Amino acid sequence: MNDLKGARLIQAQGFRTVLFYVALSMAALCILTSVALVVGMVFLGYGRPLGKMLSPTIVVAFISGLTVETVSLLVVISQYLYPKDQGVE
Repeated sequence: MNDLKGARLIQAQGFRTVLFYVALSMAALCILTSVALVVGMVFLGYGRPLGKMLSPTIVVAFISGLTVETVSLLVVISQYLYPKDQGVE
């Protein structure tokens, strides 16, 4: 039984490294999307098709949604990377 636990821990350690970099890239993508939206709306005037501009409410909702997604993604990943002890056998 201990051999199976050891093999599982070794496999999980390798998977944690991959998972960390995937989560980091996804969080960076969410942040870059928010920054691109703000820069595009404020400085470049995007979001004005046919003379209409995106509502500030929509922009705030979009950025808030990305923030919640990023934080929740990092919480789930960190709980996997650093699990609480299930008890020592």
